[in-house]
Amino acid sequence: MRSPSPSEPAPSSAPSFHSLFETLTATTNAGDWWPARTRFEIIVGAVLVQNTNWRNVETSLARLDAAGMLEPQALAAASGAEIEELIRPSGFMRAKAANLQGLAAWFLEHDEEAANWSDAELRTRLLALRGVGEETADALLLYVYERPAFLFDAYARRVLAAAGFGAYPSYAAARKALNARVHTEGFTVAELAAFHGLIVEAGKKARDAGGWDNHWPHLEAAAGTALRPLREKDSPALETATLATMNWCGDRFTREDIRANPAFSHYTRMDASRGDFGVVAVAARAKSAAESAAEGTPEGAADTADEQVAGIAWALLLPESDRGYGWMGADVPEVSLWVASAQRGRGLGRRLLRALLAEADARGIARVSLSVEEGNPARDLYLREGFVPVAGREADGVMLRTAPAARS
Repeated sequence: MRSPSPSEPAPSSAPSFHSLFETLTATTNAGDWWPARTRFEIIVGAVLVQNTNWRNVETSLARLDAAGMLEPQALAAASGAEIEELIRPSGFMRAKAANLQGLAAWFLEHDEEAANWSDAELRTRLLALRGVGEETADALLLYVYERPAFLFDAYARRVLAAAGFGAYPSYAAARKALNARVHTEGFTVAELAAFHGLIVEAGKKARDAGGWDNHWPHLEAAAGTALRPLREKDSPALETATLATMNWCGDRFTREDIRANPAFSHYTRMDASRGDFGVVAVAARAKSAAESAAEGTPEGAADTADEQVAGIAWALLLPESDRGYGWMGADVPEVSLWVASAQRGRGLGRRLLRALLAEADARGIARVSLSVEEGNPARDLYLREGFVPVAGREADGVMLRTAPAARS
């Protein structure tokens, strides 16, 4: 296992990017993003927005449009002085005018052939252009050329820090630490484009709320559930989850059965010292006045809420002497997943599973396994998330997922 650098969070302290995306999707309306009529207009906007706000960019775009300058041919042929005057509201007119003309000429010459370049080659060529830094290059990759890219701009770095991914001082530092992790989670280009819009819009709300320290807990509460690491003291919740997973098709077992049978009870104990880990979804439950009074808490006080467990995904490194149903080796964690009945149908199972798999990847774990009985609807989720049936273990419903970094 690798150890996190000082700038990175401990793996279990961060949710998955998908859980962040789903929290923002459930709580934030970004509208249409990026607003533009043509691909070239997106390029112009990406240059103009550097070191200014979008309101100023909109003014400059309107002036360029009125002058017929939102076409690459017209912009490339115009005088620098004319462009400078038109884009004055966006500031840094001389540098931006020169950069726009260079991009217009490049677009006219290379746009068609760019479709044949790999993502890496296209990014390298964009970065070679005057006025195109990492943030602008990734914005063009995503919104102009529809390539998968996550924008680690200031808005994103703030929300990532609030959500527990770690604090990064620059675009390059965040991209180096987290870019591979984003792409292992299987976002589509459309989702990544929406993701950026959600982050920017949520960032505006966070500013109005006094910062992300105030706004992020509000978003988690508004989304209905928040994710936290599984703890050893969560054994009662694991017992409930184990009983429910064993009874997925009816009341076959009792809680006493779970406690008495070692084949069941080992799933109710999490041992961090051997490498076990997990993710818990919790929902805030307001306490009644009677409960608050009984506990000596003044009615209306800020701490009059406790958590209800809405779901758990956990992975245990069971030894060979205590094999689980999906055991594939002492170095292969066995995964279990449970979502409370009232929380089903909302994507929480996928959110929990993806958070758990992201944690496994962050820990450098090559493979995880599980066992799912025939007919269990969770099987479809596991297949979609990369689990593959193990040959010869079909009768036990054993499935294995190999981390992207370990796939040949």
